[in-house]
Amino acid sequence: MVRRKPVRLPGMLRTVLAAVALLCPLGPAQRAPWWEARLALTVRGDYAVKAPQASFVGEFTYGARWAGTMEPDGPDVLLYHSRTDEERWEVREKDAGPGGTRVLTEKDTPARPTLRVNYVLRLGHELLFDISVEGFKIPLGIWPDRFDLDLPCSKEHGGAAAGGYDDFVTRGTNRIAVGPDALERRSLERSFSWDWKRERWTAAGTGTVWLAGSHKVTAVVTIIRHN
Repeated sequence: MVRRKPVRLPGMLRTVLAAVALLCPLGPAQRAPWWEARLALTVRGDYAVKAPQASFVGEFTYGARWAGTMEPDGPDVLLYHSRTDEERWEVREKDAGPGGTRVLTEKDTPARPTLRVNYVLRLGHELLFDISVEGFKIPLGIWPDRFDLDLPCSKEHGGAAAGGYDDFVTRGTNRIAVGPDALERRSLERSFSWDWKRERWTAAGTGTVWLAGSHKVTAVVTIIRHN
């Protein structure tokens, strides 16, 4: 067997090859994980607006699905919105106003509520979802005063800035949070539900008005991991 002397590479070339080996390790590249996030929301509720010369009583059903993605951002996560699909919106209001009694529905107004997933916060070992449903005025009937219909929001959104929504949750919890395994498991689904009710007098242009509202909420969060 013929022995050959080992070939010694110049120092500069050895340094370059070592740097390339560090930057381009052998084996498959490791991609950072990312997650699909989905939220399905269903709301059923009622409301009443009663003034000295008019009365409006309504009931409504709202359903929507939101989809987005999340990716790591240091200790936190970045949230990207993909789409929101309204699945159901129905409202029926009995109007006993100055013009007599009539029934109005969603067909009598272009306005509709909107589901918003405002942000996802990584707090300790939990992921907290901040959601709200916004954008609908009552009554539908002819009346000079209009009021925001009380619609659901999560606990992260429902403090003083949301008119104290959290204080009127009567059953369950509107805290939408998933545990420490949410980002590690291949897929996870959690359901949340709560009841809400509020009655109050408020000043308006036509005088003091009595407002009442209640609703039942179901929210389902789904998270799917991708590598």
